[in-house]
Amino acid sequence: MKIIILFMMFFSSVIAQINIEKNESFSDIEKEYIKTNTVTIGMIEDYYPFAFKNNGKPNGYSYDYLNLIIKKSGLKIDIKMDTWSNILKKFKNKELNLIDTISYKKDRESFTNFTEPYFQIANVIFARKGEFLDYENFESLKGMKIGITKDIYYYDTVKDLNLFELVTYKNSKENMKALAFGDVDAAFNNHMSGQRYVSEAGYTNIKILDELNSNTIKKEDLRIGVEKENDILYSIINKSIKLISRKELEKLNNKWFSTRIIPDNQVNDIGLTKEEKKYLDEKEFINMCIDPHWMPFEKLDEKGNHIGITADYYKVLSKMINQNIRVIKTTSWNQSIEYAKSRKCDILSLAMQTPERKQYMDFTTPYLKIPIVIATKLDVPFIDNIASLKNKSVGIPKGYAFVELLKKKYKNINIIEVDDIKDGLKKVNQGELYGYIGTLASISYQFQNGLGTALKITGKFDEKWELAIAVRNDDKILFNILEKLVEKMDVLEHQRILSNWISIKYEKEINYTIIIYLLVAVFVIALLFLYRQYSLKKSNRDLKIAVEKKTKDLQALNESLESRIKEEVEKNLDIQEKLFKSEKMASMGEMIGNIAHQWRQPLSMISMGATGMQLQKSHGLLSDEFFEQTCIDINENAQYLSKTIDDFRNFILGDRTKVVFTLSNEINRFLSLVKGSITNNNINMIVNIEKELELFGYPNELLQCVINIFNNSRDILLEREIKNKYIFITSYTENNNIIIKIKDNARGINKDILPKVFDLYFTTKHQSKGTGIGLHMTYNLIVKGMNGSIEVHNAKYTYENNEYSGAEFVIKIPKET
Repeated sequence: MKIIILFMMFFSSVIAQINIEKNESFSDIEKEYIKTNTVTIGMIEDYYPFAFKNNGKPNGYSYDYLNLIIKKSGLKIDIKMDTWSNILKKFKNKELNLIDTISYKKDRESFTNFTEPYFQIANVIFARKGEFLDYENFESLKGMKIGITKDIYYYDTVKDLNLFELVTYKNSKENMKALAFGDVDAAFNNHMSGQRYVSEAGYTNIKILDELNSNTIKKEDLRIGVEKENDILYSIINKSIKLISRKELEKLNNKWFSTRIIPDNQVNDIGLTKEEKKYLDEKEFINMCIDPHWMPFEKLDEKGNHIGITADYYKVLSKMINQNIRVIKTTSWNQSIEYAKSRKCDILSLAMQTPERKQYMDFTTPYLKIPIVIATKLDVPFIDNIASLKNKSVGIPKGYAFVELLKKKYKNINIIEVDDIKDGLKKVNQGELYGYIGTLASISYQFQNGLGTALKITGKFDEKWELAIAVRNDDKILFNILEKLVEKMDVLEHQRILSNWISIKYEKEINYTIIIYLLVAVFVIALLFLYRQYSLKKSNRDLKIAVEKKTKDLQALNESLESRIKEEVEKNLDIQEKLFKSEKMASMGEMIGNIAHQWRQPLSMISMGATGMQLQKSHGLLSDEFFEQTCIDINENAQYLSKTIDDFRNFILGDRTKVVFTLSNEINRFLSLVKGSITNNNINMIVNIEKELELFGYPNELLQCVINIFNNSRDILLEREIKNKYIFITSYTENNNIIIKIKDNARGINKDILPKVFDLYFTTKHQSKGTGIGLHMTYNLIVKGMNGSIEVHNAKYTYENNEYSGAEFVIKIPKET
């Protein structure tokens, strides 16, 4: 909801700019072609992860890439999915305008215009485990039956080597199946689709033997092919590809290839002995138990899939040794420990070494070292000494190794064992526990998923949770293999996995220079708020008495007393000025509360950024890019705080000097001042202001009018408990006048009171909430101060296919007032 409110105008402008760029990229002939033609493209139906069918519908990396081209060009494209042989045949016969995932070959130039490659894939040799143990190169496969996909781009190259007996199959799936069942001795296939079908079919007897020599067979370059004679379409496709941004490509790559692919032949770089290689060839699965409720480290999702940090680690480790690691499902960490004792699982994914566990498990070198922190309620001060928790009740999950260590080191802390992290944080929130002890990453994850809205991280322990792979102590070969894997884990891979999952939300000891400034600012705001409360009540009471008295006096004035009339008019103008200041004071108090709320998030972001850099530095993960980006984020948030103060100051100090001002700037200033109220009350602001509209008048008074109308709309939306709250602000030019319309969806104003809304002291609110001054003042500022007009009526309208009704204020101001 916050994102919609804060960035609606930004998104609209970006989308408009994109459309402008897209239209300007194509010639008139190309635009006409796009408008009048539907083109067809052939895509492979079983080429995971690039093109495949999911529930009968196209899916995959290439399908998403094609949709980006459609988005950039506006082309209408009909997708035809079939085997590679069939779509290549149809493309040659001009039954298709485009073909996807085609690789460049010289003999294809006669019927194809090729785009640049959008992806390149290594081709590898698949073989059965336990075979080709002395493999060195292609010569080792001489005379063997080799499976290969029909019409693959490198078929002729392999055939010309005259080394193998080639057996063709219609697709990768059939190729892998033939290898698994012994119909061929080895199979040539691209790495990704081959691995997918091996995993999908559960072929545990297949391994990757080697990568095809890139000097002999180039990597598979995926391109889009365009029919040879269609130069217009070829130009449109190439221009569309150039319009795809780097960020869009990064998003696409992250979606389909979030885990870095490690070729399985790297197993030879790990340094395994022959005995260890034989062990892996003969072992069907490595059975692993996990903690099913410990995110972001790990859990079993609703479908029973292993997700989290350790899931990413074990995907990498599994590929490094080309071995299936199977998760044994348990309902709790305690049950996983019991399964390890009874040998139902070979390893524990992430465990801390203790004397008791050493009786049945061996532990590798720790591959994660995570800070231990304590989470408490928001009103608990920063804890810089764990000894201050003396006699306090703190929670930690049952079976965790840290329970044993904490009880020994901090005997005065009352350790309460809870079911899991959610149970522990819930009990802290309900006041049953003073705090919850856990890892920084797991607590931060729960906070970000809404579990800790009333909690915070208050302090940290000197100790770190050193987590390793726990291996059953009766299997020394498996332990040696896993120890080598941990030692060989790529540093960049380690950093990528942690960066994907760990975000920091840690309240560390605060820089006192910053806190002094913040305290002074909060103190000043508090004084202004208290003064506003006092002066508002006094001013309203005095003004009401004064206005009533002057109104009676004016009615009794003699027509001949011209001088007295002039004097009374001047006095009434003075009263109107006081009324304006009174209403401005009321708005100021409300905005102070809004600003205080607005500062929370940027202050939190500054704190999170600083502590995030510290944590990554302590792990040796702090990169220059992350450091520079975090500094930029801290500076942007500081600039935002400064801008908020400037907007508030300009509103308070503004005078009644006529100036030329831009309407959009004042509306943006209004949005900044009421941002806290918008966010707190979940109001959707839909703003559509015509650019560069200029007025000559009083910007602060117009701003006050908009705030008054907004406050009335907000109050009635809350009073009537409207579920989806909307306030719309639009502007445009009409007959040398600037029109501003403000409407809501609060179901409108009662017809009986509609004519009275601008009357002085007329209000339908309780006396504690309304004075009846705001809309009356708005009317005078528009009509008398700006020579304009304002009216209100009930309107019915449609937004996003939903019918709404509400009050609509229409302000008309001459361009030169």
